[in-house]
Amino acid sequence: MNSARILIVVDDQTAAVPLQSELIQAGHQVVSVVDNASECIGCVRDSVVDMVIVDIVRADVSGCFDVITGLRQFSDVAVVYLTGHDSDEFIRQAEVTRPITYLRRPYSPRELDFLIRMTLETTRRHESLQRSKEEAEADLWYQATFDNITGLPTRSLLHDRLNQIVGKSQRQNRQYVLMVIGLDNFKRVNESYGAAVGDEVLFEVGQRISDVVRIGDTVARLHADVFAVLMELEESNQYVINSIAEKILKELALPMDVAGDEIMLTASCGISMYPQDSTQSEVLLNNAESAMFQAKSEDVQNVYRYYSQQMTMLAYDSMKMESELRRALARLEFELYYQPQIDIVDNRMIGAEALIRWRHPERGLLLPGEFIELAEESGLIIPIGAWVLRQACHQLKIWQDQNLPLQRLSINISNVQFGDKELIHNIRSIIEDTGCNPNLLEFEITESCLMASLTDSARRLQILRDLGAGVVVDDFGTGYSSLSYLKQLPISKLKIDRSFVQDVPEDENDAAIVRAIIAMSEGLGLEVIAEGIETEQQLEFFRAERCRQVQGFLFARPMNTESFEGFARQTLLRAIK
Repeated sequence: MNSARILIVVDDQTAAVPLQSELIQAGHQVVSVVDNASECIGCVRDSVVDMVIVDIVRADVSGCFDVITGLRQFSDVAVVYLTGHDSDEFIRQAEVTRPITYLRRPYSPRELDFLIRMTLETTRRHESLQRSKEEAEADLWYQATFDNITGLPTRSLLHDRLNQIVGKSQRQNRQYVLMVIGLDNFKRVNESYGAAVGDEVLFEVGQRISDVVRIGDTVARLHADVFAVLMELEESNQYVINSIAEKILKELALPMDVAGDEIMLTASCGISMYPQDSTQSEVLLNNAESAMFQAKSEDVQNVYRYYSQQMTMLAYDSMKMESELRRALARLEFELYYQPQIDIVDNRMIGAEALIRWRHPERGLLLPGEFIELAEESGLIIPIGAWVLRQACHQLKIWQDQNLPLQRLSINISNVQFGDKELIHNIRSIIEDTGCNPNLLEFEITESCLMASLTDSARRLQILRDLGAGVVVDDFGTGYSSLSYLKQLPISKLKIDRSFVQDVPEDENDAAIVRAIIAMSEGLGLEVIAEGIETEQQLEFFRAERCRQVQGFLFARPMNTESFEGFARQTLLRAIK
């Protein structure tokens, strides 16, 4: 994007020096620095000025408002306020002068540069529309049809273009391709870095997609973190379509340098074809979105999928299941089961993992794999997870009072839960309300969740450790090849994923991986537990490798509260032959 020609209005000339330096270093041109209305008006009248930046330093803001009020009598040039003020009175007075926006101190030079360039881009687009005779209508049309963050067409404009192709394609026998691209876990960017950085990322995503497709193709932002591409083809060529989809996903997977951090994104793409999949614009768009959701549901990153009729049926089933999940939450159809964790050196139970079950009124007892993914996608995992936390802590308090031999209770935290800003507050409140001992709690969190933002993860985990709770890296070994994060995060235990356990000791590769995890845990002073122990051979392998904590069907399946209590009261288990 081009640099801006900027006029600076200040209430303190000495304060303008660093601002002027920042703007020049960012590649912008400072036309002049003024402190009164006459100079401001004269400069805008005599020079080409893209925008006016009003730098308010003093407590008395009236002088700067007077300058811009005078300017507005003959010019609609873009105005941006830089200020430390945020009172309702300040905002009310500022709005009267019709600014584009304002940036509150403290801010980084990068934020200011991004705001200027976005303002410049928006202003220039507005100016192209304002040349028409119906200036007000043109401005409203632009706001309704072009996204204010990315500058791309919105969903409504994409619909208009889809409707236009219907008649055109029928006359000329043309083929059209609609791609819907959704970013994965973009919510974490906003939560970790703030909305301004999130907007910058969205802008960059739009630019990257636009750079891949042809000039005549339409790139739109549908909503939130979902984009679309509409392309015309002379004939249906799946090789060309695949190549474009792969290139878009590849470009989006490249690192983004934002706010001093390197952000890595993945995306999922859904593809529908006109007229093969539908001749109606809304149906065509829904089909592409269904294909995108199918791509997201697979345990693979950066993939694309074509629409099929089966996806419509899956979408219906998913909507039905989501409605049933909501009812289940209201009707308290969920239950907690507990699977014992065993010390195989002392042959005794040392802990348990709390596992949710759904007592479905028609389908019976459902395991987490049948509904947790949908709960995460729909956002229902937040209230469901809160119920699990409260129920588990309540039960733990009962067992404490009964002197049940239980050293720890593990509770799983999903990726979506971990990203919830209220999670730590809720955990504190539940511990206080139930009166359970936090030193007996462990929270199991997956590698992929922790790696989304190391800085944010470290802060949250340290709060949990300060409460006295343990932190377990769940499914360890399946997420990342880099293990440097183990030194950066305040974790207490690694859980060896069952995928490495099920084939030991026969599979030499899995056995070697398990040995390496155990040795690394010892070197780092971390506890280690293996899940999925089902055979005597597996048990003997882990006993030989000095992994003393295990859980699995060989000892006990997950049990309801009553059965678990009976099991737990056997404080010394029989030696396993």
